Amino acid sequence: MKKKLPSPIKYIITSVIAFLVVGFYALVCFNLSFLGPVQRALNNFSMTDVYYQILQSTGAADTSSLITIVDMTDLPDRAAIASGLQDIVDAGPKAVGIDIVFEGLKPDTLSDEWLREIASTNDFITWSFKLLDYDGPTQQYTDEVHSFFAADIAGKEGYTNMPRDLYEGVKRKTPVGRMLNGRMVTSWVNSVADTYAGAPLMPITVSDININFRPQVFPTLHASEVIANPDLIKDRIVCYGTMKEETDMHYCPLGKIPGVELLAYAVNTVVQHSSVRLLPLWLTLLLSLVIVVLTEWMVVSYCRAVADRVDNDYWRTFMLSAIVVGFIKFLWMAILTYIGFMVFALWHVSVNLGWAFSAIAFLYTAEQFYKVVFEPDHKVHALAQRLMWQTTAQLPAAGTGEAEK
Repeated sequence: MKKKLPSPIKYIITSVIAFLVVGFYALVCFNLSFLGPVQRALNNFSMTDVYYQILQSTGAADTSSLITIVDMTDLPDRAAIASGLQDIVDAGPKAVGIDIVFEGLKPDTLSDEWLREIASTNDFITWSFKLLDYDGPTQQYTDEVHSFFAADIAGKEGYTNMPRDLYEGVKRKTPVGRMLNGRMVTSWVNSVADTYAGAPLMPITVSDININFRPQVFPTLHASEVIANPDLIKDRIVCYGTMKEETDMHYCPLGKIPGVELLAYAVNTVVQHSSVRLLPLWLTLLLSLVIVVLTEWMVVSYCRAVADRVDNDYWRTFMLSAIVVGFIKFLWMAILTYIGFMVFALWHVSVNLGWAFSAIAFLYTAEQFYKVVFEPDHKVHALAQRLMWQTTAQLPAAGTGEAEK
């Protein structure tokens, strides 16, 4: 019979096998085209979503003292939009971001001139523009769309393109900068945040940052309500956009929200320096391995304790059943999730427990595979012991009349 490996080594090998099983299923899933929906679901999953849902359920969201949203959804024309913007400017905001591109001129030349005048006399406003035609080989955009007055006025601008995938995945990031025909351009979010701070808050590079979606309530006014609520405008950041336009809705970890609210969360993240940080890949893998090894040790220790201390056959069978052991694993994973949540809530660090939880689910399969490879004779000995027990149980007790015969 082969000599059994020491328990710590056995736990590590079993855990590695569990990860290999997870990797095999992931490889199959991501290479079969008909499993596309499963692929997208896995790609869109993040532990931060779990943490945000816990935050949403733990109490009322804070009301932002920094950002106000002004809704222009039902404003009929540029004249009404310009009038609402003028009311915002008159209330004395510290920074304003306009989430709309005024493409081309309109027959109403007075409204166009009004917008042009506002843009030329207020340098705390960031106007939106779009980046188009991304070129993969050069990793830059080759075309752009600006408001009609952008070429004549040296106003602040920022692009509002948000990182997205082919299937409009969950929005979790905001861009910092992008290359446009060989030059660096800043995002709308960073331009608004820098204007409020009065200085650049971070270097503008081709990169993204993780938005902090800690639940908040951004005071929201209709454009017609601005004059009556100057206290919600003065010295604040104002995001001017549509709150009820279905084509400008986006999915984020909090659910489906308007694009201007998504931008508000992004601006708040930059100003507060509260970007969500992810653990490095190597640290995530090491932590996942430690968690799975610890889980294997706990389960084995529990089973041994029950087998040694519980004499009643019925209770022992029940306590060693897959239902009870599975429930113990579930409680352990709930504790780990809570620990990860506390780290996230206190330090804005997201601990990805997905790989560890996936491996824990395959620990039993890994244990069986380990026995086949490293303890190939375990079934023979188990069968021999069972037969010996059955034979002994059938023999008559010594000193009985049957034995005397």
